Amino acid sequence: MNELYDNAIEADKNGTLNQWMIEYLHGSGRNANLAEGLRTDGNYHTRLIDFPLAKFKLLLGPDRSYRYYEEPEKYYAKVDAMVESLEKGWKPVPLISTDIWNDGLELNDGAHRAVALMKFGVKTYPTVFYFKDQNALDIFLDSL
Repeated sequence: MNELYDNAIEADKNGTLNQWMIEYLHGSGRNANLAEGLRTDGNYHTRLIDFPLAKFKLLLGPDRSYRYYEEPEKYYAKVDAMVESLEKGWKPVPLISTDIWNDGLELNDGAHRAVALMKFGVKTYPTVFYFKDQNALDIFLDSL
């Protein structure tokens, strides 16, 4: 049930997290565009950081104020199904946040997971952060 989560944690430990994330996004993560973006532009990244979920800027949501809109019925059905899975012991894949293509960090992969985790009462979650350049990465790490 938690194989993907466990594999991501292991990849972080052995220094292959970036490659693991790209392969995950190409496969079961179903986000090939982000995978290719990270392959091309993801040279500056962190290891997994247990980060406060409330601090994320979500790009996807159930109303038109989000950059990516999803019908409320579909959106909440996904989130509610994830909450049910969390109740049964599921650990979602770590989240991905970047500042590569826009100013400021955005949650580029994991909006449904982040909302489900918050509804479940989780305050922080393992996240990998990608940055435009070394300076942006250093500033972020200094802010932690």
